[in-house]
Amino acid sequence: MSPTFNLLKTKFLSPPYNPSSILRKHLLERLELRSGRKLVLVSAPAGYGKTTLVSQWLHHSKSKHCWLSLDQNDNQALRFWRYFLGALQSSISEFGEEAQTLLRDDSAHIEGAVTSIINELNEWASHNEHLDIVLDDFHNIDSKECLNQFAYFVDFLPPSVQIIITCRFEPSLPISRWSVKNWVDQIQSSDLAFSIEESKAFLLDYMNLSLSDAQVDSLFASSEGWIAALQLAALSAVSTPKADQSLISVDRLLSDDRHLSEYIVSEILSQQPQNVSDFLLRSSCLLRLNAQLCDSMLNIQGSAKILDHLYRANLFITPLDNEHSWYRYHEMFRESLLRKIKVEQPTLLETLQKSAIEWLVTHEQAHEAIEQVVQLQDWDLLIQLLEKNGNNLIHEGHHLLVLEWLRKVPEKLFSQSPRAIMLKIWALFFSNKIEVIAPLLEELELLIDKQRLLCIETSASELIDLHSEISLIRAYLARSQSDLKSAGQLTKDVLKELDTTKMPLKSVTYYGIGLDSFAVGDLESAEAALSEAIEHGKREKKYTTVLSSSGLLGWIYFYQGNLEKALETGIINQQWIDSYHDSSQPRIISCWQNSALALIYTEKAEFTIAQSYINPLLRHLEIGTEPGQHIIIQYTQAMLYFAQGKYVDAIECLDDAW
Repeated sequence: MSPTFNLLKTKFLSPPYNPSSILRKHLLERLELRSGRKLVLVSAPAGYGKTTLVSQWLHHSKSKHCWLSLDQNDNQALRFWRYFLGALQSSISEFGEEAQTLLRDDSAHIEGAVTSIINELNEWASHNEHLDIVLDDFHNIDSKECLNQFAYFVDFLPPSVQIIITCRFEPSLPISRWSVKNWVDQIQSSDLAFSIEESKAFLLDYMNLSLSDAQVDSLFASSEGWIAALQLAALSAVSTPKADQSLISVDRLLSDDRHLSEYIVSEILSQQPQNVSDFLLRSSCLLRLNAQLCDSMLNIQGSAKILDHLYRANLFITPLDNEHSWYRYHEMFRESLLRKIKVEQPTLLETLQKSAIEWLVTHEQAHEAIEQVVQLQDWDLLIQLLEKNGNNLIHEGHHLLVLEWLRKVPEKLFSQSPRAIMLKIWALFFSNKIEVIAPLLEELELLIDKQRLLCIETSASELIDLHSEISLIRAYLARSQSDLKSAGQLTKDVLKELDTTKMPLKSVTYYGIGLDSFAVGDLESAEAALSEAIEHGKREKKYTTVLSSSGLLGWIYFYQGNLEKALETGIINQQWIDSYHDSSQPRIISCWQNSALALIYTEKAEFTIAQSYINPLLRHLEIGTEPGQHIIIQYTQAMLYFAQGKYVDAIECLDDAW
């Protein structure tokens, strides 16, 4: 069937085969089918012939295939999967009716659609030999939502379907995990670089130049086989009469600089107006940039016009939003610029980075500010920023990043900061690393006592905050060991202390009370506590706590028979989280929330959607999670199996849960 969305059909057309292009037999052989392979990653910077290679292979291959050319506008989940489905439909007739329905409007259920595509591909593969899905320019996709969904898609791909990706850099996908399973083959820049024989054929036959063997050898040595650089040199020679081409100095065709990327950057910079050249160099320390940040950091006016010029001139810059407010440079281009300014103007670079950090902190861009500080390797400032912003970042779902940043802090500096140790404890708690928290709590309490004895200045409010957090963590540890009496008493003590402090922990505390009440079957008290947790969580911007509280509350409503209220609770609170949460970061998942929604859709006999809520939880059964959550996940999966008549599978899940 043809897609009903308004899709640009030319995106489904592979580039026409050019018979005069250099035939790369050794690489074409590596693209041939291999048992067990799910993904071929053709990854290299611009100008290495990635797309040409894949189109060559398709021309020589007899396998069925579909093609999708990706651009910057596809870096949005709904659009990405609509085009992905459209590519499949362009090659497989009568495909994807259910998925198309699920992707129909802005309230589309993307996870359900992806699950449906997987199911239908499995069915198709059982009656057909092979399918290749080519995704060209995949580097345009860096949305965490898209990448997470795509990783899930690859995980469940049938054996006779393989994906071929071309991209400028390795995407943020679980490539290492897939490689261990022997699912991935990679073709990289070192593989794509022309050999001396290919370079000669390209320059003399394809580009029709009259260069000497010595010129070709020099060009090959300087370019290290980078096709774009060879083409750049060839274009420089075209304007010279053919009879004189063998006399051209190679220095004129190509810089003597060994690192070709630096040569390209210098050539680009030299052709720009001085203000644009300075702007490129001095803004290269920024991972993301907008006009206001650049104006402030560079102490200029008019950054918006320069950014617009860079975008329109295709100068290695990509907009990160539809309004073109935020941008990022192509990483290879940015790193080349950054190397240049590090060598030539290190003092200026440090000043610029500090100015950027000041602006980012002032504008509550803590995440970006910390990334700059890490780049600057100012560990004292990193500790200061984490002490001030770390708690909020953890509760926004960035606990893994906080752990990563804390690992960079020298041990001597880290061990002297009670707040840094407390942050590590919270980050470990939200990572379900309960078993390693107790020793850190003891270390923290010893440090606090030591600082008291040495009269090291610590404010009374900070001591109260730390004491409350320690008690709260100990309550959760007691709860994980089914010591509800100790957990309840510790939690109530914390609640009393919070009335005398500004520490935003009421949401987490009320969530603990809700868990305790739920555990003893007091659903009325649990509902009241969880509602309080949600309200305080919204005021405190504690996204993870809101999601967990909402999920448990939805679970309670479901088992009270109030399906609509359970569904409404989940949707409303998820929408609130989505309105604040940075979509470029990993999506927060709640075991309670996903399980409750899966049960609701199971009850509604919408099994594909139900499975889409369970699937993100299954990984936690493999990597390990709290016993209580393990039980809930397996129970929920068993209920879905039972509803589908898969009784043996259901019993296996229930046995494991038991």
